[in-house]
Amino acid sequence: QQRLLELVLGYLVAPLFLIVPMMISSALAADSFAGEKERRTLESLLHLPVDERDLFVSKVLFAFLPTVAVSWVGFALYSVAANVVAWPVMGRVFVPTWRWVGLIVFLAPAVAMLGLGVMVRVSARARTTQEANQLGGAVIMPLILASVGQTSGLLMMEPYWIFVASIVVWAIALLLVRGGLRRFTRDRVASRL
Repeated sequence: QQRLLELVLGYLVAPLFLIVPMMISSALAADSFAGEKERRTLESLLHLPVDERDLFVSKVLFAFLPTVAVSWVGFALYSVAANVVAWPVMGRVFVPTWRWVGLIVFLAPAVAMLGLGVMVRVSARARTTQEANQLGGAVIMPLILASVGQTSGLLMMEPYWIFVASIVVWAIALLLVRGGLRRFTRDRVASRL
């Protein structure tokens, strides 16, 4: 019974904690520019005396910070619930482990930023939030499937492999965000109004 609980609550549930930040960040990022277009507030936003870089970074942070907060709070609640439910069988606290800490503190925010790197670009091109979600879903779904598949294997390895994977995902995510920042101009966004 202890092994079954540890397998299910300690390993098999872990990929869900990568899907949550990807989904939340994607939904918030889809609304970043496309939502402004729908609400007809983008034009006035583009005329504000704000640097283009600051505007783009604020849109990314608008989606990133709540995503990380929800992920961390959700994991804290999960840890408490898993330990309380399993206490009669386990007799000890078994979640979080160092692998979980690496997954939640380093890899989950990296996955969220990876989703943002894709979705903010999609949102800037889309006309509506629904269109941004649909276009982004086609791009994000393979990322979700890859991260779910890899997480199951990562949790069986030594904890430092989670940190290595986090560095790789962060590098890819930051390259995507940096590329989006370079391509972001008021003229490009305004031309799609």
